[in-house]
Amino acid sequence: MAPLLLPLRPVVPLDVQNVAFQLVTEIALGSHGLFGKQNIYEDGMRVPFFIAGPGIERGKSDALVYLHDILPTIADFAGTPVTQPLDGRSLRPVIEGKSKGVRKVLSLAYKNTQRSIRDSRWKLMVFPQINKHQLFDLQNDPHEITDLATDPEHKPQVERLTALLSTSKNATATSSHSNQRNRSPQNSPSPRRPR
Repeated sequence: MAPLLLPLRPVVPLDVQNVAFQLVTEIALGSHGLFGKQNIYEDGMRVPFFIAGPGIERGKSDALVYLHDILPTIADFAGTPVTQPLDGRSLRPVIEGKSKGVRKVLSLAYKNTQRSIRDSRWKLMVFPQINKHQLFDLQNDPHEITDLATDPEHKPQVERLTALLSTSKNATATSSHSNQRNRSPQNSPSPRRPR
């Protein structure tokens, strides 16, 4: 048995627990010539998330998820009602194999210097301070090497994702619960990257 789980034993027997484990490994170690957490490339943004427990089948998912999906997921499995509005969504339908995902796109940001939006295949990155866009086909280029943003063939993808990113930011600015902390819309697209 892993030592990490041993402290849980005195509280509740392991055979009746669901255990969620998330690793914060979002650090670029030379990817794209960068080191640190100051970017929104996939190598720096993908964070492993594991959940195990009774009735949870072993498996893997490529569902688009945020770290703030952990709380509603744990609450859902625990049967605990969520009384406050949350930005996150329960991943239980994905974990139980009833759904392939709980959202179709992810939007990410780093301060006021980088924005991105991605779906299951395409990712658009925007650097507003220098008016730069990058487009990647994650299905064929998972390491984001070939920027397709200036390729005329991919102009429709750039336009589609730019519109989605704009909608994501505007929806955040008018959300009743995601911007309660006096953040300006330009500095706070939702969901925000955890610090």
